[in-house]
Amino acid sequence: MTLLTSRANEHFQRFLSLTTSKGLKKEKYFLLSGESLIREFLKSSKLVVEAELVTENFLPIVPHARKNKTYQLANDLFKDLDILGTKYPLLVVEQPPIPDWSEDLQEGLTLLAPLGDPGNLGALARSAKAFGVKEMVLLKESAHPFLPKALKASAGAMLDMKLSNGPSIQSLSGQKDLVVLDMHGKSLPEFKWPKKSVLLVGEEGPGIPNSLRETSQRLSIPILGVESLNAVVAASLALYDHQTKSKN
Repeated sequence: MTLLTSRANEHFQRFLSLTTSKGLKKEKYFLLSGESLIREFLKSSKLVVEAELVTENFLPIVPHARKNKTYQLANDLFKDLDILGTKYPLLVVEQPPIPDWSEDLQEGLTLLAPLGDPGNLGALARSAKAFGVKEMVLLKESAHPFLPKALKASAGAMLDMKLSNGPSIQSLSGQKDLVVLDMHGKSLPEFKWPKKSVLLVGEEGPGIPNSLRETSQRLSIPILGVESLNAVVAASLALYDHQTKSKN
């Protein structure tokens, strides 16, 4: 076991970088946190554990055969890494590869996600997994899928579904079978989904580019008493509708 007590330590600095998108892209590892998520991960996941991070307050939980090293951090250093406040060991895990989107559609639904808020992105992944989405495409505007908040909000779904990297939302004008959520679109109960559907969720704030509204199938969620729905809520309703109609 290696003891880390200084913020200047190169290992600590590397682990700290995994709380940022820039660090995740550079290092190709991520921090897995939360007791329930880690226990599920250890039971079934094939991902590679690079290291386990602990403090003097709790013992390592990962078998030696499943990790390369264990680091015991001073309490204040561990707190800097445990940004979700789990007070439980952290795992440094090798990122699974995320290929580029081939745009070769499968029968079913492909979900395009430009969400920049990691909590919203994780929540969307959780709904996507629950409602049978075939593939979730992370657009250029998307938060990194392995940020701690995204992983927590996904309840592990981010590690257990097909992900791919896609283009910018501004580059989708020629996409075939694109369905966009728009308050002036066809009402959800009346909408007939294509066998191969691509659903685009709007960005937080900007929503859907006007150019896409003109070239895509528009889908609206009937609502009362409010101007609009949160992007994740609206998308979840659409995903449920697709799953229900696909079974009929």
